[in-house]
Amino acid sequence: MLNKMRNTVLIILSVIFIFPFFGAAGEAEMRKGWKDYQVRDLDMSIYFPDDYLVIYKDMDPNNSILISNGTTPEQINVALGTQYLNAYSNVYNAAYIIQMIASGVPVETEKLTQENLVKECINDFCIEAEKDGSEVLNTVIDNNEFGLYGIIECRQLLELGMARTYTYMSYKNSVLIQVTGFIMEEDYSDEFREEAYQVLDSIQYGNVVGSNEAGIRYEDRIGGVSFLWPAGYYRPYIEEDAGFIHETFIKGGTNDRIVIQYMCMSMENETHNVLDEIALYRLDTDKMSLTDFMEQVYSYQGPFFEEYHGQHKFFKRYDDSVKMIAVKKGKMYYFMYSGEENDENYSDFIKLIDSVMFADDIE
Repeated sequence: MLNKMRNTVLIILSVIFIFPFFGAAGEAEMRKGWKDYQVRDLDMSIYFPDDYLVIYKDMDPNNSILISNGTTPEQINVALGTQYLNAYSNVYNAAYIIQMIASGVPVETEKLTQENLVKECINDFCIEAEKDGSEVLNTVIDNNEFGLYGIIECRQLLELGMARTYTYMSYKNSVLIQVTGFIMEEDYSDEFREEAYQVLDSIQYGNVVGSNEAGIRYEDRIGGVSFLWPAGYYRPYIEEDAGFIHETFIKGGTNDRIVIQYMCMSMENETHNVLDEIALYRLDTDKMSLTDFMEQVYSYQGPFFEEYHGQHKFFKRYDDSVKMIAVKKGKMYYFMYSGEENDENYSDFIKLIDSVMFADDIE
């Protein structure tokens, strides 16, 4: 765990040198208020004072920071890498980052798992920090309406000198989340310490994704498809080795959780009849009969049914979940709904399927 912390701090150090690229905010102004920043992928929001310079995943192209520096959201996404948000204070010369440090934790007993997992991680963090010569100054473990969380304050010797670090840990939606604030010891003040705890205490969950009735349009540029991200669903972090899963959208809690998954895969390994490259590219479910689909595309036993949604034909199969499949230009598009056709959330899935647009639709 301490290695993760060390890496986190080193990344923060690099952030301090990255932020001047965006230009200083001029003379430090008196803070008039705090601004809410949303981390959609974690279904999370956090507040920073208005003197902070903040960049995050999927920024609005019209954001004043991007416009004034000729930067695009795509460039910011690349610069952030696996992080979700960087924040830099012009007042305190301090920085924060938000990252995910573990995912896929079982949720069947989420409340119990959350408490045990967070406490265990905090305990391990403190033990390893002290072994490494760091000094744990304060540890806070508390509950709020969003569940258990912890904050660890350390004095840690880094390559650039002694630093104060403030590490927040929480478990939400099967993801262990870490937020780290950092300031060099020579810049430290009691005022910053108070502000650091206020920043970390401001973290909230569950009020970010899906406020728009129409949902948010998700685009897979590599797969050549887009669709409406259903309102009220969040996207958990997906490990790179999670197979073909491109995106997962989740709604609800432990006992009423609904999952919608989207995948796109090459047809080369999916067809049970050997077809040449040209034949694979010409496969199109809009032009296929159910018999053609079963013979040329899907090797599993049925039953399958044809359904038209929006501009396209899909082949539907139901076993322990509802699956909708389409094929375009050598690629299979797979959509899965974890519930049943007659439950109250099935309309969310159908709205997503109705909204599907392939690259040919907008050429």
